Amino acid sequence: MSAFSVHAIPMPEEPGSVDLKITGPMNVSSVGELLMQLLAAYDRSESVTIDLSGVTEIDAAGLQLFCSCHRSSIFSNKEFGITGQEQPAIRTAAEAMGCLRKSGCALGTEHSCIWTAGQIENGMARRSE
Repeated sequence: MSAFSVHAIPMPEEPGSVDLKITGPMNVSSVGELLMQLLAAYDRSESVTIDLSGVTEIDAAGLQLFCSCHRSSIFSNKEFGITGQEQPAIRTAAEAMGCLRKSGCALGTEHSCIWTAGQIENGMARRSE
């Protein structure tokens, strides 16, 4: 089994953007480390994308952190996105937790959501002014 890791990668082609590449199991034991990395990324950028293509498993704590990031991005007027969430392990966990939705988040004016339409979508959220 691979170890959990998070690597922050600045995106030179998109100034103010950071990509967080996650590998290994994302569970209650690793969410604290990811949260610290997310907070640091939001402090130094306007856009944060989480790349889940290397995640081998995920639990409720990981899924809840994504929803929290989305909501925080709306209130802080920053962008948040996720890629790589189409993996079977992530899809199965999102279905089991009831995360898949038919409508977007009511908090944002764009009603965006990473879990809408019964599919896991690449969601980017920004608070409209």
